[in-house]
Amino acid sequence: MATADLLYLTRAEVAALLPPLLDQVDVVERTYLAMGAGRVELPPKPGVHARENAFIHAMPAYLRDGDIAALKWVSGYPENPARGLPYISGLIVVNDAETGIPEAVLDAAEITAARTAAASGVCVRRWAPEGWRRAAILGYGEQGRRHHDVLRALNPAVEVAIYDVRAEASTTAGPREAAAGADVVVTAGPIVESPAPPLT
Repeated sequence: MATADLLYLTRAEVAALLPPLLDQVDVVERTYLAMGAGRVELPPKPGVHARENAFIHAMPAYLRDGDIAALKWVSGYPENPARGLPYISGLIVVNDAETGIPEAVLDAAEITAARTAAASGVCVRRWAPEGWRRAAILGYGEQGRRHHDVLRALNPAVEVAIYDVRAEASTTAGPREAAAGADVVVTAGPIVESPAPPLT
């Protein structure tokens, strides 16, 4: 394969190719099952930490089901939203598993957002109490909104209480009020070295 044949996909192009929400949950569940069966090579992710509370991680994986080899090079910088930049950004490189030749470079933000919420969807589908109807989301940035969509896809009748540090994004006065009586609680805050949990 010549370098000119390398496929580049923007975030918008990646978003247009994603399957429906419940299908995303199914894909993640199949991957978890493959991991449990030893059909996924997933080495520890190395990373660098160029700023306090920030990370840049390399996340390689090989899925025997589908014969897929890829690497996600992803960063998380919690100060970025104040700069008008995304908290999470990165790239995914997909290699031909037979030859190792790179085949595609994809924007990683869309897949990261979708996969994280879908992973929680797998957990909700597996472990939420039967007949669950009330959920709380603590943190309503991109991940909180994505989780909201997945919760509604799993249970269209769900009632969702939201707490966020931005009052305009909240539907409750505080985190305890949001979580009170919830069958499912989603925490979607930034990853920092010394977090200040909204609940103890």
